Amino acid sequence: MIEAGLRSYLREYAPYLTLLDPRVTSGSPAAAKEVAQCLLDQHRDLIGLFISGNGLDGAISAVQQSGRSDGLAVVGFGTLEAVRTALINGTMSLAITIPLRRIAGEAISEMLRYIDSSSTTHCFTRLVSFELNTHDESI
Repeated sequence: MIEAGLRSYLREYAPYLTLLDPRVTSGSPAAAKEVAQCLLDQHRDLIGLFISGNGLDGAISAVQQSGRSDGLAVVGFGTLEAVRTALINGTMSLAITIPLRRIAGEAISEMLRYIDSSSTTHCFTRLVSFELNTHDESI
């Protein structure tokens, strides 16, 4: 779903970009590394990689080994130490993280509020934004 949203956004706001078909890595760092290496080798004009699943550390390794981190935007989800290091050394441009403590806190607060109320509504909605981490925030 995230990948589809990104593709839709880029089609609307950056129609001059050519989007390659998504690649499957099955969450494996080794598979992600292999896929990233193939993309970097086959598409010398590649300007960005978006890694939406697990295996981000494998893709980071491929970018580092290719020597192409300058001029290549690498974006992915994660809080691994490899992600923090890649942000600091410039291999990665942006890391998207999900604030699990905040999500858990909101869920617990709502459950307690429901228990304390006489509400018959069993549904609640809370929006918790992703956190965006860049080089400057990782130092």
